[in-house]
Amino acid sequence: MGSEKNYRIKILSKLLNNKNFSTLSPQFKLNPWFCSGLTDSEGSFVITIYKNKELKIGWRVQAIFQIELHVRDLDLLLELQKSFNGCGSIVKGKNRNTVRFSVSNIKDLTTIIIPHFEKYPL
Repeated sequence: MGSEKNYRIKILSKLLNNKNFSTLSPQFKLNPWFCSGLTDSEGSFVITIYKNKELKIGWRVQAIFQIELHVRDLDLLLELQKSFNGCGSIVKGKNRNTVRFSVSNIKDLTTIIIPHFEKYPL
């Protein structure tokens, strides 16, 4: 805990350089507690409510899980997406050098994302 200067690894994506490329070992996967910790520091759960005239009641409610990082950490987000069974999408930010991993599909949120955080709480 504390400031970034106290961390052993300054850039989180450098953690990915510890891959084992042996054909005998299982595929590299992020530690689930690391995924929860990353979300605790860089992620958010968002509920948006906005008007939509095309809908019968005129309103839309959308739930989103998202993590936004600097573009240099794209590999980390790709590994995070893999650890969540490939759900969601990763998009590059329009104005800044950022990339965002987000999941808005209700089925993915209820069967993958929420169960992860129930098992590995923030």
